[in-house]
Amino acid sequence: MDEAGIEEAVLVGQSLGTYVSQHAALKYPHRFKANVSIGGLPIDKPMSRLTLYGFKILMSISRLFPENLLFKRTAGEKATTKEAQEFFLDSLKQMGKEQFLFMLAGQLDACTIKVQGPPAQPLFIIHGEHEMPKSLVKANKEWHRSVPGSRYLEIPGAGHNANMDKPKVFNRKLLAFLEEVWEAERELECAQA
Repeated sequence: MDEAGIEEAVLVGQSLGTYVSQHAALKYPHRFKANVSIGGLPIDKPMSRLTLYGFKILMSISRLFPENLLFKRTAGEKATTKEAQEFFLDSLKQMGKEQFLFMLAGQLDACTIKVQGPPAQPLFIIHGEHEMPKSLVKANKEWHRSVPGSRYLEIPGAGHNANMDKPKVFNRKLLAFLEEVWEAERELECAQA
């Protein structure tokens, strides 16, 4: 952001990117106006033992699968539309199996880092109707309840890659949220003037 001359931004993270966006918002709260989480988890809440155990099993099983089969299965589980599945499959192929496993390990590490409190910026929590694992849906609902003023959206017919499965719905809802954030900021500036 500094190199691009950007003073403030809205963070939009998807999956593992939600951990990155939350960490950035906590570390540099004055630089970010809002935070959008798509298919993510709150970093200030411990992951359940069952979910951690599931991640470890997934890592072990993923090492055994041939790359093509692993990637086709993953793309099919994370997206519901053919276009989103094909895009995700192509992305995985470009990444390669070793980098994919490294990313999974990073996600497991991100889930175990202890931080203080959620980011203070306005928060929009989004996931697909067919989000996997289902424990993420429950965690997202609890996250929404625990953050006053947060927004919550379950996108019908979408999977983990909800923004790709249903881009028109996602974009429309994201723009409405950003309008609310900007309007609240304008009102605050007027009140302070």
